[in-house]
Amino acid sequence: MPVFPEFAIIEAGPSLAKDVVSAHAPGEVASMTRLDDRTIANMDIVLEETCSVFPHGGDHEHRRHIAQKLKLSARRGNTTLGGLRAVAQSALKEITRDAPSDRQLRN
Repeated sequence: MPVFPEFAIIEAGPSLAKDVVSAHAPGEVASMTRLDDRTIANMDIVLEETCSVFPHGGDHEHRRHIAQKLKLSARRGNTTLGGLRAVAQSALKEITRDAPSDRQLRN
């Protein structure tokens, strides 16, 4: 089972596809996009690979940021491991660019 806490996965009947319902803010309408099992597995693999650079696999906020980027990209049709890895690496760069460096924290 994927480790995306931001997604609720609902069985879509006898087909292999699943409906992925995104978590949403109060007042927003949940969007539904059909993603197949392979895409969900690819997203899960890429999230785990990317977050392995963080101690203990990363905190919830970092994982959520990367997972949201992966979800948006997959909805737009980017479902390959290579394509999702590129998206995850870009999200990782955003996180590390925005984080204060150890030197800044010590001063």
